[in-house]
Amino acid sequence: MISLRICLLAAVLMALSVAVVNATPPGKDKLLSNSRDLNAPIDLKTDVDDATKKTVLVYYANETAPDVAEAKNYEKLLEWLGDSKNPTLKRIGESIHGDLEKFHKVVDQELATIKKHVAADSGGKSTSVAIFTNRLTRAGQFQVVEPGIDAVTVIPFAVPRLKGMVYSSNPLSHPVVFRLALAALTRQFDPEKYQFVLITKSHGSEVHVLTPRVGLDISDAEREPLLAQLEKDVANMPDSTIHAVLDP
Repeated sequence: MISLRICLLAAVLMALSVAVVNATPPGKDKLLSNSRDLNAPIDLKTDVDDATKKTVLVYYANETAPDVAEAKNYEKLLEWLGDSKNPTLKRIGESIHGDLEKFHKVVDQELATIKKHVAADSGGKSTSVAIFTNRLTRAGQFQVVEPGIDAVTVIPFAVPRLKGMVYSSNPLSHPVVFRLALAALTRQFDPEKYQFVLITKSHGSEVHVLTPRVGLDISDAEREPLLAQLEKDVANMPDSTIHAVLDP
């Protein structure tokens, strides 16, 4: 699991919401480093402190919280990995199971703390917080918490039907949905008046910031051929890659 903190100028945020940005984004080289430590977030751009604008904290959690279809996929995959006689595949299954149990709980705990802190700030020193999670997105909404207000504002957030079980269950992994989220933010918070700090919580890699923990749909797979292929794959993996899979 990764915590990635990204600070974005409002103008960049608005541009991303309406078009694909072809230019290399600031800090891209940092994404290619090996440091993906949960306790050491990566700052891609930090020169965004405009005293004339209010700040919105954007909490974007691509958490592991499968819907019904993906839950069945997880159940089958974990059963197969658990039955494997390959110790590496067994350990990968244990790692996946741990993430399945813990990731969404960590997100819920953090959001409870954030909401409590912001609601208790009657002096208005805290920032507004916009909350995106896979579960909220599947429900067609995101949430906003304002300083000193002990209530959550629910904002409609419609996304297109995504192809494939994995994207349907993890919509915040999809780049189209990410752009739609940024567009929704600029409608809710005028970029002329607000600046944005984006915090993502997601699995990822050295080249992809937002990925689900498991991207494999085994609905139509056969057990033995799949396990044989996975055993072949892990046998050819360098130790560093196996470590990344076991402790993403």
